[in-house]
Amino acid sequence: MNKNRKHYIKPERKGQIIFIVCILLAVVIGLAWVMIEDANDTTKWLPVAEYPMTNVNISWLQTHHAGGWNNAGT
Repeated sequence: MNKNRKHYIKPERKGQIIFIVCILLAVVIGLAWVMIEDANDTTKWLPVAEYPMTNVNISWLQTHHAGGWNNAGT
């Protein structure tokens, strides 16, 4: 039998594993915090349909933009 199986994870590797687990735990807690704060947020954006479009009565003729037919050289 192999008696060295307890030496596969060295103390340096244990510290790295604990550090990575702590970082992942902090990320998960941070994401949960953001989701909880977002769920409790009462000042949400209102739907766009409630606001009229700005400058809706302006046509392309009033902009003096010739589009693709513009003679830039003359």
